[in-house]
Amino acid sequence: MTVPAIAAGAGNGTIITLPRDVVWIRDTSKNGPHGSYYAYLRGKRGDDCDWLRINKFPSGYEYPMHVNHVYWLFTILSGTLVLGFDPQHRKSGERFLPAGTIVQGLAEEPHYGRAIGETIFEIYAPCLKRL
Repeated sequence: MTVPAIAAGAGNGTIITLPRDVVWIRDTSKNGPHGSYYAYLRGKRGDDCDWLRINKFPSGYEYPMHVNHVYWLFTILSGTLVLGFDPQHRKSGERFLPAGTIVQGLAEEPHYGRAIGETIFEIYAPCLKRL
């Protein structure tokens, strides 16, 4: 589902989505614990690439160890996302990512995530050429 947006000007293709316009959808997938929300700002669930999604994790939310298998761009918009790379969840294997952080990749690195404070981040899936 794509959220409603307003065009910035007549015919220029610019779209502006205000925070109040975001329609959050409860994530009911089998892949992780419940309690998170998402909204597509561009594209839709099931698109291979060129989609933009925002995720919202409540404070204390934890997502289990996983591998994405695709190259994505992440921007932390609010809160703090903690990415962990250690299977035993040792603190030495964690990176604290405050608002404003940009992450590129996470394609093949096993990782888990958790939120400190309500955390909102965007994920963009670029269409990459395969050689």
